[in-house]
Amino acid sequence: MKKKTRRRLRWLFILILILAAVTSLSVLYIKTELFRPMGITLSNSRFPIRGIDISKHNGIIDFDALEVEHVRFIFIKASEGVTHVDQRMEVNFRHAQEHGIAAGFYHFFRFTNNGLEQANAFLEALKGAHPDLPPVVDVEDHLNLHVHSTAEKIAQLKIFIDAIESVLKRKVIIYTNEDGYRKYVRGHFSNNPLWIASFNDPPRVDARWIIWQHSHNGRIAGINGHVDLNVFNGDEQAFQQFLAQ
Repeated sequence: MKKKTRRRLRWLFILILILAAVTSLSVLYIKTELFRPMGITLSNSRFPIRGIDISKHNGIIDFDALEVEHVRFIFIKASEGVTHVDQRMEVNFRHAQEHGIAAGFYHFFRFTNNGLEQANAFLEALKGAHPDLPPVVDVEDHLNLHVHSTAEKIAQLKIFIDAIESVLKRKVIIYTNEDGYRKYVRGHFSNNPLWIASFNDPPRVDARWIIWQHSHNGRIAGINGHVDLNVFNGDEQAFQQFLAQ
């Protein structure tokens, strides 16, 4: 073999090694960066009361494992708009109660539907259930159509909240993110507790927040795939008072 040919083969071999190393580093980057769970790690001493929120999309849940994981509260999707009822709301609620996990329901608010009709749909979905946690309305732009003005959305949301509170005699918790808070909540619902989604820092929009959703991509034993992770803003005594409301 000529010296020139050997030199070319040597450089080809080196090039292959470089390409292999670059490919390995790229795969590692994708795994550690692009698929890194959204959210932050929290101190157990600062936030001792942990919870999750679930829907049919979380599939069949092992509630024995959730109990071992010390999940203290679960918000379960009940309804959306005026026609959709979550297929697993009843079984999820029953299992939560059987395992001593405080449970409640939430409704995804559709901007295209009438507030009173949505309130009636939510109440119908509950069918006389007696949840441990206050009712929740999920207010966000994501997956929502915007055919009405912001003022009209707020008006319909108020109709929904008033109708629910008049029947259930409990304050409705408003779930939203920081943008939704500024657009739909600030200056309009000063008496309602807040559940804020924020994936980098603790909620800074309002001191009234009582639940913080700090991850959409959490992992926990008992649930296959990602799950929303939440913490309660307070200690055990405050949590017991919250349940009594």
